[in-house]
Amino acid sequence: TQLDATATSLVISFDQDARRLRGRRAQDSSANLQPTNRGGMLGLEPCRRVLDDATVELIRGRASSEPLCYWRDDVTLIAQLNSRTHVVPGSAIGIRDNVVAPAFFEGTCPHPLCASGVVILDPQDLCEPPGCPAIAARLDAPALASACSEDALRLDGSGSTGIGVYPSVYRWSVEPAPGSAVNVTALAGLQAELAALPGSQSVVELIGPSLKAAAAFRFSLNVTSTLTLASRVVTREVAASTNAPPVITVAASSLVETRPAAPVLLRAWGRPSSCLPPGAGTRLRFRWLVERVLDTASGAEVANDLDLDALRPSSPTLQIPAFSLSGGRSYDLLVTGAMEADPASNATRRVTLVAREEPLRVRLAGGDRRVPTSSAIRFDASASRDPNVPGELGASAALSFAWELREAGSVSAVDACATRRQGRAVPWPAAVDASAGAGLVGSP
Repeated sequence: TQLDATATSLVISFDQDARRLRGRRAQDSSANLQPTNRGGMLGLEPCRRVLDDATVELIRGRASSEPLCYWRDDVTLIAQLNSRTHVVPGSAIGIRDNVVAPAFFEGTCPHPLCASGVVILDPQDLCEPPGCPAIAARLDAPALASACSEDALRLDGSGSTGIGVYPSVYRWSVEPAPGSAVNVTALAGLQAELAALPGSQSVVELIGPSLKAAAAFRFSLNVTSTLTLASRVVTREVAASTNAPPVITVAASSLVETRPAAPVLLRAWGRPSSCLPPGAGTRLRFRWLVERVLDTASGAEVANDLDLDALRPSSPTLQIPAFSLSGGRSYDLLVTGAMEADPASNATRRVTLVAREEPLRVRLAGGDRRVPTSSAIRFDASASRDPNVPGELGASAALSFAWELREAGSVSAVDACATRRQGRAVPWPAAVDASAGAGLVGSP
């Protein structure tokens, strides 16, 4: 029993004879395991149907709604977690006695073949392969702090990524940048102010005398989780400006996850500094640009394939059409707002767009069926598509198909609890094209 690889669900697996919970996911395929009767569940139902009361309350935590479960296959139960769950490493997960049994069991529970037991969520093997998602701290801050004591310095950690449903904890700190002049008393006050922030605070705004503590600061952010997994500490240096640049805001997190098929709308706005002299011009000019593009898997910089010149990059609103972003890439965008009367007075904000590739959508027409041995059978997967490709290009045109035919196996009439045999591969009839997406027809 483990968390899934996104840490949003609890994966509860049964052993080879469907009678006990497994402590961790075995290497063998679920096809080699004894299928269960799924506790009589159909689709998404309350976990209480198959899990004991203590486990249900653990999954529920401080949430008011009943936790829900479903079966991923005949030996794997999935319990959906919420952000208020009390499931943590070391939690005891228990099955409701005498509910789950082998699929081919013809008796009644209680019976030695009916499932029971408790397992511990192992801290050393917490998530399914490839493992728990990594926490990544992200700190966005301007390079310069305004000389105007009425303008706030905004430190934004909201783009940090946590672990699934488990809340993130933000720890802020500051020290003077190397070589910076320091007001020791003011710096101690700023450090105490950050240390006193609640762990849920991902965005900090600093204003007033505390920003006079040094000529330049090094702010640090460390993000942890209730799963006690910490990120590396990220830092940003902010120097005190001699002027009062405008305040620029983007109506989005500094990290936006999207997909190639989804359009993206980014809105920036700004206001002049509160200390702008009377009579000075207040109009702002904006400009968007692509700073860099990275391959999300390797972190390597790749060529920019996002053409902003066709998207009115001088507007505060940037509209990026669907399929403009490539899956598996992240795009660092910068928007700069400058005073029209004094372009040197400007401020910049960064937004990172991460385009996640969507999995292929396989659609097989029909389903399990019984047919006469003399009849032809048609298999059709032509409705399958790649959601990362525009529909007008032919979503299935880039797909290749490889069909496999296997025996379904049989169950011994003598032992109704026998494990289903692994079906052997059967060659397709010579007239069948097993690489076709549709029109695959064969006679048994």
